[in-house]
Amino acid sequence: MTAALGFGGQEIAPAELERRAACAASGFERLGIGEGEVVALMLRNSPALIEAMLACRLLSSSSGGASTMPACCASRA
Repeated sequence: MTAALGFGGQEIAPAELERRAACAASGFERLGIGEGEVVALMLRNSPALIEAMLACRLLSSSSGGASTMPACCASRA
């Protein structure tokens, strides 16, 4: 299998990644997100983040990430 995405020892095939992105896009559409919308994504670095970004592209919307500070560093800020 050629992996489209690898994360934490998990490999996701291109067809599976496309299926997951399409499923997320369908959910976004039900929420009223469509072409030209701007979507802020705040997820950990994970396959779910990539799936959500691809879902936005499928809907011709744009996505951007929010930078967060890890909890372990919050007390140092």
